[in-house]
Amino acid sequence: MRNYKSTHIQYQIPKDYLNKANIVSTMPTLVIIAEQSPEQNLFLHKILASVQLVDQQNTSIEILKKDQVLNFNQLKLKSTQEIILFGIEPNQFMLNGFELKHHIYEFEGLKWLFCYEIQTYQTDETKKRQLWNALKTLKQVK
Repeated sequence: MRNYKSTHIQYQIPKDYLNKANIVSTMPTLVIIAEQSPEQNLFLHKILASVQLVDQQNTSIEILKKDQVLNFNQLKLKSTQEIILFGIEPNQFMLNGFELKHHIYEFEGLKWLFCYEIQTYQTDETKKRQLWNALKTLKQVK
């Protein structure tokens, strides 16, 4: 039998580091995006429409600041089945192991799809194609 010593590490986290706001969704799909320009917002809506996702009909869109951090428990999801994140990193939800973009993860009964920021898809055709394939798989569109 081995004995292990535990080291206590103390972190000082600024009071405003964790946002107290909750994200509430009653739609089947929740899209969380980093702050963006109106032009990028229009492009996002075109992307979502390509897989029949429409804001306030079957999709809820929420905006996070680039440095905003939320605890997974701050997501209040009633009938949400999938979460698509643009420009949001897993560590902003205190999640580890979700590093691949365009990969569908299943966690806590939800499907998670982490994507690059919207402007990436406006200029990079390869990543745009990868996003399209991931969205088709997620939404089972032909």
